[in-house]
Amino acid sequence: MPRRRVVGFAFALALHLSTIALLVWLSMPTLSRRAGGQQAAMPVSPRMREPAPKPKSREDEVREDIDRYLPKPPDVRVWGFTFDLRKVRSRWSALFPFVTSPPRFDVDAASHPPSSSRRFVFVDPNRVPAAEPPARPALVMSSSAIQRLVDRAWTRRERWSRFATFVNLANAYHPDDGRLPAVIRAYVAQNMLQPYQEMSLPDPSRWAMMVLAADDQDYLDFVGGYVRDHSGTRGATEMLFLVDALMQGSSDTLGTLLRTRPRRDLQWTYQENTDAFWLFDSLREYYGEVLRKRGLSSAGDVARYYEDRRLDLLATVLRQTPAGYRAGDARYVVGQIHWTRGDRRAAVREWRQIQAAPDDAFAKTYTAILRALESLPGGVEEPDPTTRGRIDAALEAEQRRWAAFQFDRLRQFGHGPYTF
Repeated sequence: MPRRRVVGFAFALALHLSTIALLVWLSMPTLSRRAGGQQAAMPVSPRMREPAPKPKSREDEVREDIDRYLPKPPDVRVWGFTFDLRKVRSRWSALFPFVTSPPRFDVDAASHPPSSSRRFVFVDPNRVPAAEPPARPALVMSSSAIQRLVDRAWTRRERWSRFATFVNLANAYHPDDGRLPAVIRAYVAQNMLQPYQEMSLPDPSRWAMMVLAADDQDYLDFVGGYVRDHSGTRGATEMLFLVDALMQGSSDTLGTLLRTRPRRDLQWTYQENTDAFWLFDSLREYYGEVLRKRGLSSAGDVARYYEDRRLDLLATVLRQTPAGYRAGDARYVVGQIHWTRGDRRAAVREWRQIQAAPDDAFAKTYTAILRALESLPGGVEEPDPTTRGRIDAALEAEQRRWAAFQFDRLRQFGHGPYTF
């Protein structure tokens, strides 16, 4: 090859390589070029320190260990009734929330600003005003329509799912104006507390009560939010009476759980659904230990514990209810709890504060009690034997009215106290 052609080829090759190098250099990030050929580190965001995980309490560790080995039984089917044990199993540690995590409903009404104000306020003219929540309409519903609604929600086992309609109404309508308070009141009076009696085979009543207990936390979650958002309304008062009914049912169910001797009382469950038997037995042991840690060693201790929680709740009703709405009912129940405990002086003091209202649920009963107390001098709180007899008769008549109403309602839906 002639020397001149070799030199030209070399020159052309060098020119191409230089062009490629220039293009590569231009394609590199600006920060790298400015670093004078040295590799520059790209800026990175400072790494946030991850919060240290909260150490588990000994109680949490125990629950996790129990959950790991707790049986997962299929549903119990007995005499044509099916009891959903998946719900009981999944909520095993929250079946009795009034014991394991007692709720609080004493909301400070002052923390909720009034809907309107005549005070002068200074407002930034450039600030975009917050959108006012739309006013809720008043619920318009006839008494017959309320009764049909309550009847459709009646059930022996699927209580929370049937309550969904009432949740929707409570979220959509005004808590004070209209018929919403009457709807909640009718539901509590007619559907919440029902008689459950044992027959020769005790298994069905045990499982029915446990399935109902698994719904309690759902009610408490909803009512807690409702009372917080609508404190000082008639709707909130009715929701608190709903919680009082829940407490009574929870007390009965926990007492039944503790009194049950599985090897004696659940023989049918053991033969037909062994895992269900061991689930019940484990729950009994677990809650027995929970109660012992809280100093509740007997059935009487447990009953008194629930009564104390009910007294706290009813005191909240008296503080929050608007214009004395159902205050007479709350004072009647407070007095009834004291009377049953044997503290007659406390009962008389409470009952004497009742301001009768004809629309109260217990007006007939507490009117009879107030008439009996008229025979006592003003400063006397210990009733004489005659007065005690009249008060006992009024309380027994109220219990008979409740039982007669509930037994009729069971028959209305094709049930009896022994069917579930």
